[in-house]
Amino acid sequence: MKAQKLSYTGLNVLGLGFSGYAAYEAFSLSALHLGGTPTCPVLFGIPACIIVLVCYILLTVAWGMALIGRKNKQAMIIFVSGFTPAFLLALIGSSGEVFGFASCPHTETGFPKCFISFGLLIGLALAWGLSMTLKIRAQ
Repeated sequence: MKAQKLSYTGLNVLGLGFSGYAAYEAFSLSALHLGGTPTCPVLFGIPACIIVLVCYILLTVAWGMALIGRKNKQAMIIFVSGFTPAFLLALIGSSGEVFGFASCPHTETGFPKCFISFGLLIGLALAWGLSMTLKIRAQ
């Protein structure tokens, strides 16, 4: 029981850290774009990096709520609300990079950031599912 609670807390801390870092990176990209350097594709008049920033902020809030033991249903709604659009954008961006119909921002080494976001989101979703499973078992 103690091991499950410790694992649950550890997963939540990792999720909070990774989603917070992703929000910081999305903020940096958004600031560049809004500063006049076109770095992000624009969807419906809104830069995609700003949409992703909001999504990662929602994910960070959900991880924070889970960490402090707030209501799981509310945290789940916030997590899904942040995860779904970010995952779809990362999936479309990654597919576009592979098949040549879209381009997403790149790192300084030329690696597409949508690949990083896609992998990070898959990891966050797996960690969220495991965390919620541990929470249920620990009760």
